[in-house]
Amino acid sequence: MNRICEEVQYQDVFAPQSVAASKEKTSAFVDASGADSVEFLIHTGALESGKKLTVGIHTSADASGSSPDKVGDAVFTAVDAAPGLAVVSYRVQGNRDRYVGVSFQHDAAEAVICAVTAAVRPMHRPAENDWQLVV
Repeated sequence: MNRICEEVQYQDVFAPQSVAASKEKTSAFVDASGADSVEFLIHTGALESGKKLTVGIHTSADASGSSPDKVGDAVFTAVDAAPGLAVVSYRVQGNRDRYVGVSFQHDAAEAVICAVTAAVRPMHRPAENDWQLVV
């Protein structure tokens, strides 16, 4: 059995950078073929209490993310003026495109440092012993 750090593939899809207020940014897209789910961890600098971070999940037929289809979204509200972490998850579906990414924007008055990490979880496959009980 593999440890979680050996099974899950972590990718930096949006390097830490300053994001202006009300400016939508898009991460790089990750290849979800062979994956069960992809989770995006959106790290933000301090947002004032009550300010919102809006995140959209998109799929695309190619790695560049051209012509993306929005498949979900979420809105997160800051509760205090501390750095934040928003997590969105996408379960891979056969009728959707192969590549997955996120877009996000905040409504703070000032620019905020943001970064995004993707965690790609592989599909569970049958055991190498064809699920035979070994005692």
